[in-house]
Amino acid sequence: MENQVAVLVELQRAETTLKGILGRKNKIPAQLAELEEERKKQEGFRDEAKALVASLLAKQKEKEQALVKAGDELRKTKSKQFEVKTNKEFEAVLKELEGIEKKIGSLEEGIILLFDEMEKAKSDLQASEVRYEERLKEYEEAKRVILAKSSECDGQMTELSVIQGDLKKSLTAENLKKYEAIKGLHGGVAVAAVVKGICQGCFVNIPPQMNNELIKAKEIRFCPRCNRIIFYQAPKQAEAQ
Repeated sequence: MENQVAVLVELQRAETTLKGILGRKNKIPAQLAELEEERKKQEGFRDEAKALVASLLAKQKEKEQALVKAGDELRKTKSKQFEVKTNKEFEAVLKELEGIEKKIGSLEEGIILLFDEMEKAKSDLQASEVRYEERLKEYEEAKRVILAKSSECDGQMTELSVIQGDLKKSLTAENLKKYEAIKGLHGGVAVAAVVKGICQGCFVNIPPQMNNELIKAKEIRFCPRCNRIIFYQAPKQAEAQ
């Protein structure tokens, strides 16, 4: 019967470890999603900087085209000076020229301002692209580590599943049935250590006589309080775990 107790203890340890690994494995999709969200965020900053540069380029081209058009208007209007016949017509031409020259001045000033703005936007874009590349490398490394952990979890789970299966085969049908029934009642924990006379499943003192019997480990015992399968564990061994 001592062998059965030892098998039950090892089975519980294997299943508890397996549950912990599965818990870590289940967190991996969320970790990957968080990484991807951060990558997209950095990509968004870079794309915003690109969009600003593109917008400024479009505005610059628009103003340059408008400047060329205004230059043509200026030349045509100047040629009218030689065609007017009255002072009134001459004054009208001068007024038109004044308006065109103001328009040209405004366009030239706008182009200069856009040039300064463009230089800053290009500098910001370059910095944004550098940051994005840095973050992308960090993202790829973090993703590699997470996927490696996922693969490691898969390997450990496979190994533990084999151990779990072998341990169950070592149990009698009756003991396995008891183990599964108790496990179902206590969230997957059917076996608990008794340290210094206290059940580590429900933290209640067990009778001294039962504690002495556990030390001998000759037969399976159950906690009077929580009904878990219990086994003796030396205090030093418990502290080491």
